[in-house]
Amino acid sequence: MTKDAEPPMDDHFFVLANGAWLLRGATHPQRLKAQNLCPLGKKVGHLSPGCTLLVKFRDEAGEIVADDSAHLEEIAGSHYVKSEHLATWLQRVEPSGRLVVYFFEGTKDDARCVVLIWDPSLLGAVEDENRLGSFDLPPRDAGLVDTEYLVASMYDLAMESDPSLLAAHADRFLEAPNIIAALFSHLMSIRTDDSIAFPIKVKKIAEQLRTELEGRRDEPRIEHIRKSHIDLWAEVQGRRFSFLDAGAARIGSLPGLSPMALRVGVYSVRPGVEAERERESWAMTPFVVADLLDRDRRPAEPAEPKRLQEAARYTLEALTALRHVRQEPDTAALLVHGPLVNQFTQYDEDDPWYIPFLAPKFLSSVGINRGEVEDAIAGVPSDAVGPMWNQFMAIYAYVMLAVHKSATPILGVVERPTGRAVTSAVLKKLESQGAYTPEYTRKVKQILDKYEITDDFLFGCMLREGEYLTPIAIGKNQVNKARPRWVPVVRQLPQPGVMLLKSEETNFPFRVELNEAAMLRTSSIASFLYHTARLLPRYAFPVGLDIADKYAKIPDWLSRGASAEISAAVLRRAMKTGDEHLLTQLRLFLARGPRDFFFRPTAT
Repeated sequence: MTKDAEPPMDDHFFVLANGAWLLRGATHPQRLKAQNLCPLGKKVGHLSPGCTLLVKFRDEAGEIVADDSAHLEEIAGSHYVKSEHLATWLQRVEPSGRLVVYFFEGTKDDARCVVLIWDPSLLGAVEDENRLGSFDLPPRDAGLVDTEYLVASMYDLAMESDPSLLAAHADRFLEAPNIIAALFSHLMSIRTDDSIAFPIKVKKIAEQLRTELEGRRDEPRIEHIRKSHIDLWAEVQGRRFSFLDAGAARIGSLPGLSPMALRVGVYSVRPGVEAERERESWAMTPFVVADLLDRDRRPAEPAEPKRLQEAARYTLEALTALRHVRQEPDTAALLVHGPLVNQFTQYDEDDPWYIPFLAPKFLSSVGINRGEVEDAIAGVPSDAVGPMWNQFMAIYAYVMLAVHKSATPILGVVERPTGRAVTSAVLKKLESQGAYTPEYTRKVKQILDKYEITDDFLFGCMLREGEYLTPIAIGKNQVNKARPRWVPVVRQLPQPGVMLLKSEETNFPFRVELNEAAMLRTSSIASFLYHTARLLPRYAFPVGLDIADKYAKIPDWLSRGASAEISAAVLRRAMKTGDEHLLTQLRLFLARGPRDFFFRPTAT
């Protein structure tokens, strides 16, 4: 058996039914035609009567049909699959002289059922004729096959005949070592009895959605990227692509302290350009947060440090992205590590975070003035001083609107799409298009809620390598979470288009948020993301963001320059105070390293 065709983790078995018996057994024609009951015989393994089934088969037109309304019935000791779609198809294809092959997997109350039509001679590839006879194969009526090595061989055969129908990519995804760890962690967060059914539930919903999203013209839909590194690199040769990431700046000389400082790094590359200086460039901007704040306009209480650092990071990251594409107008695309639009509803001046205001002098230095902000953002609230145009809430909205409308494609790439925002948006869109009824959508949402099925696992099972879900708008920054006075501003925050892309079969897909310009180039951007995510084995993420991440954060050999600049900024501030004692102490601190004798733990 091949490594790529291992049976799934759930209990699984085959039922083989003689086509002539299935169509013309004693009561079968009437049951099949009038009651939509498809005969299985006397044995159905561990399945219980009433077991809900997702039945899948490929119709005469080559399309995959998925019926999630099917279930198992028992009548007078015989078992049947109750499915109108399957019963109608079996009568049309007339499988006399052939075998109807049912593959079941799942729990006793919830399972998948994949149906294929085989020529009996195919069984010769499973086992020699004498051994098959001992198992009563091929059957005169119907027979259960649950012997492990036969199931494995038959699954291999089924995979060769129709791998897409069996959705083996979902099994390989869920059983990959790196996914197993995340799956186990997820299962520990839900009820024990629900965790048992989780794998089959997520696969069934993934298959139902895939059946709807694959091959349709309307959006959202699943698209496939043609893998060709030669064509991709020829297309992008000489064009500038930039990658941005931000991180907390650590001064290595000040152990144990967490200074409120940030640095934003941008790595730019022009593939195919031979001269190193023209091919690659780095730009790193350090920020001491205290230097950015308005000293004359402060909230009633000191800011909560963690929330202030978040507000500063989100704003400075977007601001640096905007400045970069303006300074480098030839940039073909700028990729940001993380969301393009962050949740930014309560980084205001009120309790409990008390986020301060940005200094007009700093804003002026980066090309932002009061008039521009008030022209772009309507409804900025006022306090006793006047309009709060330079509060983080207003400035973030101003910068993000500029990013969204930039002529340069700017996108945020999130490594793992947690939550359920994309799934909810897809269900809502399909319902609005008439593909799903409100009742069906509610049913799916109830299952998603009960089993806490998130975008990462659902689309990890749904998408194959090199596939992506076309962009769809998701709800971000809901106004009901904002302070009443900031609601008009929050309402103006842009809603990016979001797509999910899978670069490796055994890794989670990553989420991509796109501005307006990027939305116009979805196909070429998806191809660029896919091919750059394939450059490092098993990394499954655009490699340029890995470079920017290391530059902005770790390791230390890449961060020494940033630490030196931050240290210089702190030293410069101390010098401006004119306090000689403070300056002397700071120089001593900066002269020591974190592994110096003075910082070693005391022996006991």
